[in-house]
Amino acid sequence: MNLRRKRISGVYIANLERLVWVLREKYPQVLEADRRFEEETNVRNKVGTNNLVDALSHIGTLFEAAPDATFQEQRAQVTLFEDHLRRTMMEAWEQMLDFQAGEIDKLWYDEYLVTARPMQLSGELPGSPSADQLDSKRKRYMHLLHEGRGYKRGVGWSEWEKGTDKFIEACKEAAELREQLQEAIKAGKAARERTDDRELSATRHEEAKSWDTWNKVLAVIAILVTLLLGIGVGTQIGGDDTSSSSNLTKTDTGKANENTSKQAKAPE
Repeated sequence: MNLRRKRISGVYIANLERLVWVLREKYPQVLEADRRFEEETNVRNKVGTNNLVDALSHIGTLFEAAPDATFQEQRAQVTLFEDHLRRTMMEAWEQMLDFQAGEIDKLWYDEYLVTARPMQLSGELPGSPSADQLDSKRKRYMHLLHEGRGYKRGVGWSEWEKGTDKFIEACKEAAELREQLQEAIKAGKAARERTDDRELSATRHEEAKSWDTWNKVLAVIAILVTLLLGIGVGTQIGGDDTSSSSNLTKTDTGKANENTSKQAKAPE
């Protein structure tokens, strides 16, 4: 029996068998990939849902146009059905990877290379993921993404399934890398704050020592000034006393001479 000539309800048997095989063997895998995506990412798979709707629309088109359609026209609808199932299975993961790649690049270039990388290379962040670990993780997720896209361009279910597995694995690696980057950045910021605190404490200590030294200098100056003032006042007071004593002696001598003169002039 020529399956390309025999029809059931207008659909060629070969096309109908292909459609049944896809629905039985591959459609459950597509639904599983869709469910897994939503469970592991906590994101509603709108892309997958839209592709499923488009995929099912091709089945409707197939049966609607079947009586007047050629074998190849019918097979084209089956092929489009399969292609939308492929996109349902793969594109949500790929889009998630694109989103994660953007977030990772932002963390990597804007924060990690500035905050954490120099400290890792100098051994200041022993408890955080090492620079080698992060480099390896980043290369691996990018390699998996590249492999997944290569399989996505394939022409059969075997390649599409491999590509989906690569995308799922790449998403896991990217999620782990993102967490490790955030951990390294957090550790770098904490180390920087500790360094800044030590430097500030050292600066304050030096300032306190400087002020202490300056206060001692001021105290010595104050003592010297006090001593000099004391010596000056004492000298002035000593000079005043000597002058008074001299004046008193002169006064006493003058009175004695006056008395002697009076006694000499008195009549006998």
